[in-house]
Amino acid sequence: RRVYEEEGVLLDPHTAVGVSVAADFLDASEPTICLATAHPAKFPGAIHEAVGQDIARHAEIDRLGDKATRSETIPASAARIKAFLSTHIHGGQA
Repeated sequence: RRVYEEEGVLLDPHTAVGVSVAADFLDASEPTICLATAHPAKFPGAIHEAVGQDIARHAEIDRLGDKATRSETIPASAARIKAFLSTHIHGGQA
């Protein structure tokens, strides 16, 4: 909320935590860089709670709202993950 009110920049919750922690360690003689880790539109409820407005919107993310979700569980094995990715990303070509 502070960053939005003071600077007009809307942060996602993860980035907001990073900025908050960085603020605790600011040193005027050293630069501080915080990189955003997500788009605020992924967290509309948290953004609304923080700033009191429904402003965390992104057209591409909004279009995904009605899409079905899907997931597959695979063993935690590097070989199985590589095979899964190879099949699903490269059309079966290694």
